[in-house]
Amino acid sequence: MILKVRDEQDFNLTMKQNIDCEKGFIELLVTAWDKKAHTTETRVFSAEKFRDALDYYRQKEVEMFNEAEAPQQKREFHVKTPLGELRIQAKHGGGDILADYPGVYVDLIREGCDPEMIACVEYDSHDGRMLTTVYDIGHDEPTVIHHYDLDEEEEA
Repeated sequence: MILKVRDEQDFNLTMKQNIDCEKGFIELLVTAWDKKAHTTETRVFSAEKFRDALDYYRQKEVEMFNEAEAPQQKREFHVKTPLGELRIQAKHGGGDILADYPGVYVDLIREGCDPEMIACVEYDSHDGRMLTTVYDIGHDEPTVIHHYDLDEEEEA
């Protein structure tokens, strides 16, 4: 299954997932094809190394398509509170994709407890607004807040 592809006049870069049910494994392949030189380079990653495969794909993309490398962004950080530690992490570990609801999760991590999601703040790719979903620990239904008119200036 093709996961990512970039095909231009001189180069093709592809990330694929291979699943072998009989042998019971999943692997990721990143293939770089230099069309002018008629050469290909393939690197294989285990499924557990998905992040490494994605990083390698980005590295090859920078090399092949002469793009400036984006500065590395921190995708997770922690804040200590008297009630536990807040973990704020990007929804997508490898990068933000406008069409795939970019945003952050906020989890509360307390000693002796599983992490509990308390909020998700994201861009709603469907309607173009910011969306905050708040989860009250111990309650089933979250509170959903749609932020309207964020692109308009506030009146004084």
